[in-house]
Amino acid sequence: MGASSWTAAVEDGGDLTSLLLRAKTGVFERRAFQDPWGVVDNSKSAEAFLRQLPQVSTEMEPDRADIIADHLEWARPRLIALASFRRTEDLASRLEALRQVYGFEGTHSIIDIGVEDLWEVPMGERIRRFGEAVPELTQPQLMDLLPLVEEQGGALWLRYVDNRGKAMVGFVGISGD
Repeated sequence: MGASSWTAAVEDGGDLTSLLLRAKTGVFERRAFQDPWGVVDNSKSAEAFLRQLPQVSTEMEPDRADIIADHLEWARPRLIALASFRRTEDLASRLEALRQVYGFEGTHSIIDIGVEDLWEVPMGERIRRFGEAVPELTQPQLMDLLPLVEEQGGALWLRYVDNRGKAMVGFVGISGD
């Protein structure tokens, strides 16, 4: 499928961890993420997918034990995270479990990002690109920062003012397989 680029924005207020959680919550509530295994809507189906052993062709039969061991090593932490997703009511914990279930494959959204993955757009870069340290932007304009994410990796964040004069924090990233 390949990685996907995305943006998210929330009203400013709070520390970076709480801002990130609010952005993730908004994406989760709008279902603006990919969930191909059905973790959210049909976790039993997701579990069946994760437990399904790979088909091994006859020419690969000598490597069958290694192939199955590799699959189980890949699936084990995801199954643990899926169990956590099912049993917790706390949204922050559920979002973290969802992130762990998908691992590298990701949800192709901000849900894939931890606070440790975020970096702030440097003031000099904001001034160079937008002419001011706290620019006036719309959420679609955040995608103009995508080349920075491609260079640096992870995801970036910045404070800006939207076209209604509200102080906002925007996130831009690339995630997923």
